[in-house]
Amino acid sequence: MLLLADKETRRLDNAGLREGVGRACSIAQRPDKHGALEITSSTQECLLCTRDFCEKHKGTDENVCEINHTTYYQRHRQLPNVYPTLKARAETLKL
Repeated sequence: MLLLADKETRRLDNAGLREGVGRACSIAQRPDKHGALEITSSTQECLLCTRDFCEKHKGTDENVCEINHTTYYQRHRQLPNVYPTLKARAETLKL
C-alpha cells in the first residue's frame, strides 16, 4: 500500500493510476476526512455513485461504497449514473 500526503503528489499519482497502473479509492482520496491517500491493488466501482472504492470503504450492500448516497445524489444529481438507493437504480434501469 502506498501512502501519499501532499496534493501535488496525489494529483500526479492519480493521473498515472488512470493509465492502468491501478486505481485509487475515491473515499481515501479525501485526506481532510480520511487522512493520507491509500492506493490499494484492488478497487471496485460503486453501483450508486460510479466512484472507485477499496475493501476498507465497502458499504453494507454488495458493490456499494460506504458513503451516504442519498446526500451524494442530492448534491450531484447532475452527474450521470448517480442514484440514491439500489431500488432507485433498479427502477431507473428497469432491472
